[in-house]
Amino acid sequence: MPPGAPRLTGKDAVHYFWPNSASERRAPAPDHKFDAHLAAARASLLALKRQIAALAFELKFRRLLREKAYNPNQPRVPAGNPDGGQWTSGSGTARVVGRTDRRVISDASPEGEWKPGAQYAANRPRGIGHNQGPPLNEPPSIPKVRPPTIQAENKIAKAAAQFLARAVRLGTPSGLFLSAMQEISWLENHQPNIDALQDPPKSLEELQQAAFDAKPGYHIHHIVEQKLARDFGFPEAMINGPENRVRIPRYKHEDINGWYSRPNDKFNGLSPRDYLRDKDWPERIKIGLEALRRFEVLKP
Repeated sequence: MPPGAPRLTGKDAVHYFWPNSASERRAPAPDHKFDAHLAAARASLLALKRQIAALAFELKFRRLLREKAYNPNQPRVPAGNPDGGQWTSGSGTARVVGRTDRRVISDASPEGEWKPGAQYAANRPRGIGHNQGPPLNEPPSIPKVRPPTIQAENKIAKAAAQFLARAVRLGTPSGLFLSAMQEISWLENHQPNIDALQDPPKSLEELQQAAFDAKPGYHIHHIVEQKLARDFGFPEAMINGPENRVRIPRYKHEDINGWYSRPNDKFNGLSPRDYLRDKDWPERIKIGLEALRRFEVLKP
């Protein structure tokens, strides 16, 4: 260092001799215009991703309509019957809305919330599905703003998925509802669950084979419930054997679990779960398969 120079070490000494080095240069001034363009590009990309997801779902929806498993002319058990709304292979008198039904789906409101319109008031086919409603022609309200809790999110997303599933079964057009859904960004996280619920019923072998491959939107379901089987003393090899495990849509799994816990006239007012507490393995399998058919997971 020259005489009189300050006593500097390290990077301070470097700065003394090379004040114009890269480390001394000022950071460039922020380019707000570029940042605005970047934000706009990211928003456009997100919108494009939503459109692609909606198109993929629409294609799957149309394929399901063409499958024999969802022939809209297949009769259902009439409402009021204990099995009302379920598929029947006989010549039942269930009211069926066919492919020629061209009722229009209402638009989303200017605020972005999907609300059923007045055109849904006429010709309401009640008793659709195992739970007797809601009627197909009343789609759920879907707020554009994310709900405050994950529980509220799940409830709305499940209602939308159930509406689409019923539309598939009846062959009713729902393109406008799908278009409205694609504008709801928070639904993206629920898309696997919504897609899974559109699956047609499968054979038992297909459901068992699928259980070897985990997939978003699906749960592994035990035909004979695990806890009750263990409490009764059944061996683990039976409980978690491949014959007792099936992969089913998450929303169907939730509905089946709820069905097991509710009182049922078929079991003298007991819930299926309470009824099965002291039953043998074949009876548990029988009721488990009945539940899968009731919720249209297993083919009749």
